[in-house]
Amino acid sequence: MSGDNWTSRAIKELKLVGLMLPAVGLRLPLGHESFWPIYEEAEKLDCMVGVHATVRGPHYFAGDMFDQFIEVHTLSHSFAQMMQACSMMFRGVFDRFPKLRVAFMEAGCSWAPYWFGRMNEEWEKRGEVEAPMCKRKPTEYLKDGRIYFHAEDYEPMIGATTEVMTHRVIYYASDYPHWDTEFPENIEHLGRRKDLNDEAKRTNCIVSPAPCSARSKSVLPDRSWPAQAGRAEVRRFESSGSWNQRNSYCSHPSRY
Repeated sequence: MSGDNWTSRAIKELKLVGLMLPAVGLRLPLGHESFWPIYEEAEKLDCMVGVHATVRGPHYFAGDMFDQFIEVHTLSHSFAQMMQACSMMFRGVFDRFPKLRVAFMEAGCSWAPYWFGRMNEEWEKRGEVEAPMCKRKPTEYLKDGRIYFHAEDYEPMIGATTEVMTHRVIYYASDYPHWDTEFPENIEHLGRRKDLNDEAKRTNCIVSPAPCSARSKSVLPDRSWPAQAGRAEVRRFESSGSWNQRNSYCSHPSRY
């Protein structure tokens, strides 16, 4: 079954709200025309397309030179999202599919103004010849309201980021139940930020933390287990014998 057929089945039959594409591990970048039937179907169905990375395949984001999990994990999401955003922009995905909604996940949001600004410079100098399907400056697409990024409380520049691309494309993500989740505490932390106004907090579903925290305690398992699982994963990674073994660990599709 082709990718566009899988997309149609997922949305129509399984009633899913969107689809997810990996930022690492594929043979071609996500801007390649091979993926365009998926984007065409997603646009037709009016469903979102998520782009999400993992630590597997560290060679895809230059992480294979490192032998510590903390280094690989730090690089994985941010570098992988930057690569795929670059590919989708310069290969004309956002022009070819003007109603397509794409969300870049788990790398935060404050990388986007820098990266799209850097793409501006490249586009101005070489875009006419090498990226003819990208019709506007990359930062202009951020204003269209269909390229989304989630905010992480560790980011000092969330407020400044919303000034570049508006708060309407910034969303909240809990990251539960991954080992490094900060849910539900991060709701409260984001809610206290001074660089986000009330409208931005409401738009991004950063509601009053009290009822959410109380509700979470009644339905979520022990909050300590994700951190325990993360420490165990790091120990397994660091106990691998050689660089090749460590890289194989990172590349294993069952690891996240």
